[in-house]
Amino acid sequence: MQSAAEAEILRGCGGNLIRPDELFDDAQSAFQALSALLGQQQWFFDGSKPGLFDAAVFSYTHLLLDMSFHRQESQLKSIVSDYDNLIAHRDRILGQYY
Repeated sequence: MQSAAEAEILRGCGGNLIRPDELFDDAQSAFQALSALLGQQQWFFDGSKPGLFDAAVFSYTHLLLDMSFHRQESQLKSIVSDYDNLIAHRDRILGQYY
């Protein structure tokens, strides 16, 4: 049954599956770029308060760092955890709005 389901998925996507190693490499690059963009600023683009971009980044970092809805450990959580400034950004938003 599992093999049949896998064959159906492969047939439906034309063999163009997302490769986990590529996904994690892309995530690493994306969070590295976000970390560099934030730098030592409190908010993105040196805003005086969090803006829409801050909210968008928070929506990803919070879900990945929380992970209570998923496994205890994940590679994506580990990737985000490498960037102290993104963790601090998430914590500031949580502290201010939660």
